[in-house]
Amino acid sequence: MKIKAIEMTGFGRWSNQRFEGLANQQVFLGGNEAGKSTMQAFLLGMFFGFQRKSKKQPNAYEPRSGAQYGGAITIEEKGQDYRIERKGRQQSQLTITNLTTQTALSDPTAFLNQLFGPFTRENYEQIFSLTSADLATVATLTGPALEQKLLAYTKPEALAWQEYAAAQQQAAWQQYGKSKTAKKPLNLALQALTTTSERLAKQQGALDRYLAQDQALQRQRAQLRQLEKQRAALQQRQQHLQRLRPLWPAYEAWQGLQSASADQHPLITAEDEERVATLSRDQQFIQQKLAELAEQITAAKQDQPAVAVDPVLLGQLSQSLVQVTDLADHLQRRQAQLAALTERFTKELPDPLSASAIQAIRFLPWYRWAALFTLLLTGLAALFGQNGFAILLVMVTVCFGALTYFGQQQQRKVAAAYAPWPVGQAIQADIQSQVINGQLAQQSLPALQADLRTAEQDLVEAVQAYYQARPSAQQSAVPTTGPALQVLAKQCLQAGQQQEETSSGNLNELLKTQANYYQQKGTVNEQLTTLLARYQLPDLATFQEALQGQKQVARAKERQEDLAQQLTAADRTTLAQFTTLADLTEQEQAVQTALDQGAAAIQNLQDQVQDLQVSQRSLVSAEEQAGLSQQLANQKAALTEDFLQYLSQAVMPVVVDKVFYPQQGQQRAQIQAQTSRYFARLSKQHYQQVHLDSDQVRVLTADGLTFVAAELSTGARDQLYLALRLALVMVLAERYELPVLIDDALVNFDPGRRAVVLDLLTELAQKEQILFWTFDEQLAQGAVIDLEEKDGTS
Repeated sequence: MKIKAIEMTGFGRWSNQRFEGLANQQVFLGGNEAGKSTMQAFLLGMFFGFQRKSKKQPNAYEPRSGAQYGGAITIEEKGQDYRIERKGRQQSQLTITNLTTQTALSDPTAFLNQLFGPFTRENYEQIFSLTSADLATVATLTGPALEQKLLAYTKPEALAWQEYAAAQQQAAWQQYGKSKTAKKPLNLALQALTTTSERLAKQQGALDRYLAQDQALQRQRAQLRQLEKQRAALQQRQQHLQRLRPLWPAYEAWQGLQSASADQHPLITAEDEERVATLSRDQQFIQQKLAELAEQITAAKQDQPAVAVDPVLLGQLSQSLVQVTDLADHLQRRQAQLAALTERFTKELPDPLSASAIQAIRFLPWYRWAALFTLLLTGLAALFGQNGFAILLVMVTVCFGALTYFGQQQQRKVAAAYAPWPVGQAIQADIQSQVINGQLAQQSLPALQADLRTAEQDLVEAVQAYYQARPSAQQSAVPTTGPALQVLAKQCLQAGQQQEETSSGNLNELLKTQANYYQQKGTVNEQLTTLLARYQLPDLATFQEALQGQKQVARAKERQEDLAQQLTAADRTTLAQFTTLADLTEQEQAVQTALDQGAAAIQNLQDQVQDLQVSQRSLVSAEEQAGLSQQLANQKAALTEDFLQYLSQAVMPVVVDKVFYPQQGQQRAQIQAQTSRYFARLSKQHYQQVHLDSDQVRVLTADGLTFVAAELSTGARDQLYLALRLALVMVLAERYELPVLIDDALVNFDPGRRAVVLDLLTELAQKEQILFWTFDEQLAQGAVIDLEEKDGTS
């Protein structure tokens, strides 16, 4: 159901006002006394009837202008438009017109009962209507009362149907009384049936035998219908098995292919296959070249003794020296960067500010003015005797005061940590970015220092290896760290390079070429190892086996897909019940045997029915007996129908309990899952799960901690309550398309969580219409009607 237009002839401050073209997510914007709550009360009155005048409500929305009490709404239901009109309060007159066919409904009350199902006004307000007063009520509850309040929303549909069942049972008691002298419709019908039965008993005994045979005939006909139904089911089963038997070979092949394609390694891509093949060829080529170079170097050494240092050793020494130099320069730059940033603060480098702290500082002036404004409104409300409104304003003032206190605390902390920076400048994005970069630089220093120590150890080992390769060289003590180590390594590298230049040209070139190939070999091996590790394979042979297996699996999957086109999912499910083809054939034969036995039983019953019909026709001859029999049958049929209706109404509470008991568990599970998702979003992922037990509501944090609802803060309770209410509406939306009414229910939420709630309402508006009344212009998004532009009168 969707509300398309609202027309208020006279209701409270509204007179002769019409709102048209309402959207699925419609916002009504207006401040205090703008008529927001009055509009919500008007819609509830249009749905369920206006509340009558009483001591508690002596002037329940009487029109101020003196206009006629009531109005109309236009709704869309199942593709047709209806106009629902109520006029008058004490004797309200309801009319409903189908605007599509331009016809008035004969029973408008029945139409509304069907539209809202089991939901009464109280049920509707508890489920589909949400106000700030609801959140305020939750804030005052503790312990079991809070648990009971929250858990009641996990079974609203059952509660509504239980109320409906109680009404049905009361109606049944008006139809039948246990006392024999009760003057109720069913009692009178039973007496009339007894009178007719006594008259029939006075007739000839043939009538009794006729009735007895008639009952036997009805039983045999019922048995015959049951047997024919069973035979039809067996025939369908037989045809199904006959169709499946030729498909058994294909099913066996499909099963084998399914098991063959299970538990495979990660899929090897074509690019990686080609890359491994290329690297394998490169590896073989390099190995061949190294073998040729080894022979050439051996021959060259025989012709001229080698005096040069191994180029590989010089390459390792050069690589280690470069790595140490780069790391030392990097560490020095990071230390200088950190020192320059630290000098800008009086104390040590502060921690970056959280988003909530920055927001609290930025909104601190607004919170102060809001607290003063609400405090002033509280005094005015108390002065004019509006105690209830004054209490609500006190709570709002306390909330703004708490936000002001929190913002001041954050401001003092920032002033102490970020001195001498002013607080307003410290929360700027560029300062926070510098602090974050400083923290990252400070965190990276230990890792850089560790890497530098490791690189210096490698350089020490390279220098020592150089001295071992040149025993005749003038050696000195090898420093373990610092610039002295770098200077010594440079001297060794220069001496080795000079010696290398003076050695034999041919042998030197061969050694350089050999070192180059060794380097290429290491690069190829490293790339090959990385590719194999990606697929968790130890060597090339295993890679080839896995590749061959993958191709076999691909061929098996193609074959499996071909077989799957021959076998539907239902066919595979049925065939899975049998182990072998013999089992399938045996089941088919058992069905055929049951069909043969059923055919014999049907023929026997048909013969018995025919004999009873012949005998029955010979028993009844008098017109009076036939008339009395017809009268008795009519009375029985009428009494049976009335009594069945009585029983259905009388046992409705029991039926509702049996029907909804399993549904409550399923519905509770759906509400629990939806509530968990919404609560996680509202709490910014602090709370991850909500468990709705039979007598307790538990929440689970992201850290694995569990709390009951009564242990949560007031803000967290509001979030949990709102998440539960929205989850309930979302679950019920699968069956009941009813508009949701929300009146300023987000006043206690911060801007971030308000944005999350608006996203949830937008999601819900895909299924249900949302009518949202608010005074906050920041929440007025999408389709907005400004109530301030209307003065309540035409």
